[in-house]
Amino acid sequence: MLTEGLGLMVAGMGVVFAFLTLLVLSMNASAKFFEIFADYFVEVVPVVKSKAAVVRQSDDELAAVAVAIAAAKACAGS
Repeated sequence: MLTEGLGLMVAGMGVVFAFLTLLVLSMNASAKFFEIFADYFVEVVPVVKSKAAVVRQSDDELAAVAVAIAAAKACAGS
């Protein structure tokens, strides 16, 4: 039973090694292919939609907002 387990382990490791070898070879082949034929492929640049611009506020505006929030909290608490 131990020899069957060892045989199965060696077979499994062999399959994994073969798969990884084929994977590396295919990746190297595709890299060579794209180096040779790079001129035929158009590079697509994704368009990024701009987000809303951050508006810079002065200290007076920030103070007014803080006062309004404090007043609203005071009215809600009563």
